[in-house]
Amino acid sequence: PLSIVIPCKNEEESIFSMLTELKQVLDTDGIFYEIIVVNNNSTDRSEKEALRVPGVKVIFCEKPGYGVAIRTGVDNASYEHICKLDADGSYNPLYIKSLLELLQNTDSKLTLGNRFIGGNTSNIKLLHKIVGVPALNFVTNKLFKAPEAFDSHCGLRVFKKEIIKDLNLHHDDFSFANEMICKGLKQKIKIKQIPIVLRKDLRVLTISKIKTIQDGFYALKTILKIRFSK
Repeated sequence: PLSIVIPCKNEEESIFSMLTELKQVLDTDGIFYEIIVVNNNSTDRSEKEALRVPGVKVIFCEKPGYGVAIRTGVDNASYEHICKLDADGSYNPLYIKSLLELLQNTDSKLTLGNRFIGGNTSNIKLLHKIVGVPALNFVTNKLFKAPEAFDSHCGLRVFKKEIIKDLNLHHDDFSFANEMICKGLKQKIKIKQIPIVLRKDLRVLTISKIKTIQDGFYALKTILKIRFSK
């Protein structure tokens, strides 16, 4: 069984189509699942659009932040295996089965996609592709002596519910993604990855919540703090 946690803030353009495709893929793949959409103070029709999809559970997270929305979803999850997925439709749900099987059939506690080894990076934003994410990935992988080069900002990952508590993951913002990888590497939990290709997201008018410079700075600060703390 798999609990899929989807943090969502103002994604009315994408959430219905994204959830519809997700359910179709999971049903075809024969995965027993629940879908939890975490409404993180949306001011648009995101919740109503999500509830149009049968069987989807929507919960409200009053405190703003990507990380706190994910933790809220995990706290409300029924199953021990968690898939964290973004609401914009940029990650193909066909990868979920491979990530889940990798988690179940190996000694890993976290599996994730790597957008930089999938063969097509055209849908990664230019600044993120050329400078930001590769630089942060390089620093992370070098400082923590990662066994392979991980894409620590990938928004598609499957993990065991226990690692939230075991790793003491507490960041509320986008640096939560870094925190999970950095603390996992520091505590030497097994992490596996698969190559994936990022799709063009389903947004037309909605602006991405990522603030490249600010979030990049916080990510670097998180990496350094975790590496050099006792």
